Amino acid sequence: MPVLQGPTHAKQLAQQRIRRGRSRLELARLEYQRTLKYEAGTLTQKEIASAASISQPSVSEALEKARKVDEPREGFSGGSLREIFLRYSADEMPKEQLIDELSRWEYDELSTADSLDGLLADLPNTFHEVEDALINGIIEADVYNTVLEHIRNKN
Repeated sequence: MPVLQGPTHAKQLAQQRIRRGRSRLELARLEYQRTLKYEAGTLTQKEIASAASISQPSVSEALEKARKVDEPREGFSGGSLREIFLRYSADEMPKEQLIDELSRWEYDELSTADSLDGLLADLPNTFHEVEDALINGIIEADVYNTVLEHIRNKN
Protein backbone atom coordinates (compact mmCIF):
# COMPACT_ATOMS: atom_id res chain seq x y z
CA MET A 1 0.00 0.00 0.00
CA PRO A 2 1.54 3.34 -1.01
CA VAL A 3 2.18 5.92 1.69
CA LEU A 4 0.29 9.18 1.21
CA GLN A 5 2.52 12.17 0.70
CA GLY A 6 2.22 15.79 -0.29
CA PRO A 7 -0.50 18.39 0.29
CA THR A 8 -3.40 15.91 0.37
CA HIS A 9 -1.78 13.90 3.16
CA ALA A 10 -0.92 17.08 5.07
CA LYS A 11 -4.55 18.24 4.84
CA GLN A 12 -5.83 14.87 6.03
CA LEU A 13 -3.50 15.00 9.03
CA ALA A 14 -4.57 18.56 9.81
CA GLN A 15 -8.25 17.55 9.64
CA GLN A 16 -7.55 14.59 11.91
CA ARG A 17 -5.79 16.83 14.48
CA ILE A 18 -8.68 19.31 14.41
CA ARG A 19 -11.25 16.52 14.82
CA ARG A 20 -9.23 15.04 17.73
CA GLY A 21 -8.94 18.43 19.45
CA ARG A 22 -12.64 19.16 19.03
CA SER A 23 -13.53 15.71 20.39
CA ARG A 24 -11.33 16.22 23.44
CA LEU A 25 -12.97 19.60 24.05
CA GLU A 26 -16.46 18.07 23.94
CA LEU A 27 -15.41 15.22 26.23
CA ALA A 28 -13.98 17.69 28.73
CA ARG A 29 -17.33 19.53 28.69
CA LEU A 30 -19.19 16.26 29.35
CA GLU A 31 -16.88 15.37 32.23
CA TYR A 32 -17.27 18.88 33.69
CA GLN A 33 -21.06 18.63 33.46
CA ARG A 34 -21.09 15.20 35.10
CA THR A 35 -18.84 16.49 37.89
CA LEU A 36 -21.23 19.40 38.47
CA LYS A 37 -24.15 17.00 38.62
CA TYR A 38 -22.38 14.68 41.09
CA GLU A 39 -21.14 17.48 43.35
CA ALA A 40 -24.35 19.53 43.35
CA GLY A 41 -25.56 17.61 46.40
CA THR A 42 -22.30 18.20 48.27
CA LEU A 43 -21.70 21.90 47.56
CA THR A 44 -23.95 24.94 47.41
CA GLN A 45 -24.22 26.84 44.15
CA LYS A 46 -22.15 29.61 45.73
CA GLU A 47 -19.39 27.10 46.60
CA ILE A 48 -19.51 25.63 43.09
CA ALA A 49 -19.28 29.14 41.62
CA SER A 50 -16.22 29.85 43.73
CA ALA A 51 -14.55 26.55 42.80
CA ALA A 52 -15.26 27.03 39.07
CA SER A 53 -14.52 30.78 39.07
CA ILE A 54 -17.91 31.57 37.57
CA SER A 55 -20.95 33.51 38.75
CA GLN A 56 -23.76 31.88 40.71
CA PRO A 57 -26.27 32.47 37.85
CA SER A 58 -23.80 30.68 35.54
CA VAL A 59 -23.75 27.75 37.96
CA SER A 60 -27.52 27.55 37.87
CA GLU A 61 -27.48 27.47 34.06
CA ALA A 62 -24.63 24.92 34.00
CA LEU A 63 -26.45 22.64 36.45
CA GLU A 64 -29.57 22.74 34.29
CA LYS A 65 -27.51 21.53 31.30
CA ALA A 66 -25.67 18.99 33.46
CA ARG A 67 -28.91 17.33 34.54
CA LYS A 68 -29.58 16.44 30.88
CA VAL A 69 -26.23 14.66 30.35
CA ASP A 70 -26.63 10.90 29.92
CA GLU A 71 -24.74 8.68 32.31
CA PRO A 72 -22.37 6.13 30.75
CA ARG A 73 -24.22 2.90 30.07
CA GLU A 74 -23.14 -0.25 31.87
CA GLY A 75 -20.42 -1.92 29.82
CA PHE A 76 -19.98 1.07 27.49
CA SER A 77 -17.60 4.02 27.41
CA GLY A 78 -20.38 6.58 27.13
CA GLY A 79 -24.00 7.42 27.66
CA SER A 80 -24.67 8.07 23.99
CA LEU A 81 -23.39 7.04 20.60
CA ARG A 82 -22.06 10.58 20.20
CA GLU A 83 -19.89 10.17 23.29
CA ILE A 84 -18.56 6.83 22.07
CA PHE A 85 -17.62 8.42 18.73
CA LEU A 86 -15.96 11.31 20.58
CA ARG A 87 -13.86 8.91 22.65
CA TYR A 88 -12.74 7.07 19.52
CA SER A 89 -12.01 10.31 17.67
CA ALA A 90 -10.03 11.61 20.67
CA ASP A 91 -7.88 8.45 20.63
CA GLU A 92 -9.33 7.31 23.97
CA MET A 93 -10.41 3.92 22.69
CA PRO A 94 -9.00 1.38 20.24
CA LYS A 95 -10.86 0.38 17.11
CA GLU A 96 -11.64 -3.08 18.52
CA GLN A 97 -13.44 -1.57 21.51
CA LEU A 98 -15.39 0.78 19.23
CA ILE A 99 -16.53 -2.14 17.09
CA ASP A 100 -17.49 -4.13 20.19
CA GLU A 101 -19.53 -1.30 21.71
CA LEU A 102 -21.27 -0.37 18.46
CA SER A 103 -22.08 -4.03 17.83
CA ARG A 104 -23.68 -4.43 21.29
CA TRP A 105 -25.51 -1.07 21.38
CA GLU A 106 -29.32 -1.30 21.56
CA TYR A 107 -30.36 1.00 18.71
CA ASP A 108 -33.77 2.63 18.62
CA GLU A 109 -35.91 1.73 15.63
CA LEU A 110 -36.78 4.38 13.07
CA SER A 111 -40.49 4.93 12.72
CA THR A 112 -42.06 5.39 9.29
CA ALA A 113 -42.65 9.06 10.13
CA ASP A 114 -38.97 9.52 11.03
CA SER A 115 -37.91 7.99 7.73
CA LEU A 116 -40.19 10.22 5.70
CA ASP A 117 -39.60 13.61 7.27
CA GLY A 118 -35.98 13.96 6.12
CA LEU A 119 -34.66 14.74 9.60
CA LEU A 120 -32.71 11.56 10.08
CA ALA A 121 -29.57 13.42 11.12
CA ASP A 122 -31.33 14.57 14.28
CA LEU A 123 -32.31 11.10 15.51
CA PRO A 124 -30.00 10.07 18.34
CA ASN A 125 -29.58 6.46 19.38
CA THR A 126 -30.38 5.06 15.93
CA PHE A 127 -28.07 3.30 13.51
CA HIS A 128 -28.28 6.46 11.44
CA GLU A 129 -25.72 7.98 13.82
CA VAL A 130 -23.26 5.27 12.79
CA GLU A 131 -23.93 6.06 9.13
CA ASP A 132 -23.33 9.76 9.82
CA ALA A 133 -20.07 8.93 11.59
CA LEU A 134 -18.91 7.09 8.48
CA ILE A 135 -19.96 9.89 6.13
CA ASN A 136 -18.26 12.51 8.32
CA GLY A 137 -15.00 10.58 8.52
CA ILE A 138 -15.24 9.82 12.23
CA ILE A 139 -15.16 6.06 11.68
CA GLU A 140 -13.61 4.04 8.89
CA ALA A 141 -15.50 1.91 6.35
CA ASP A 142 -14.14 -1.31 7.85
CA VAL A 143 -15.59 -0.35 11.26
CA TYR A 144 -18.97 0.40 9.71
CA ASN A 145 -19.04 -2.83 7.69
CA THR A 146 -18.00 -4.98 10.65
CA VAL A 147 -20.61 -3.43 12.95
CA LEU A 148 -23.31 -3.75 10.29
CA GLU A 149 -22.44 -7.42 9.81
CA HIS A 150 -22.58 -8.08 13.59
CA ILE A 151 -25.98 -6.40 13.84
CA ARG A 152 -27.39 -8.32 10.89
CA ASN A 153 -26.16 -11.60 12.41
CA LYS A 154 -27.89 -10.75 15.74
CA ASN A 155 -31.27 -10.38 14.05
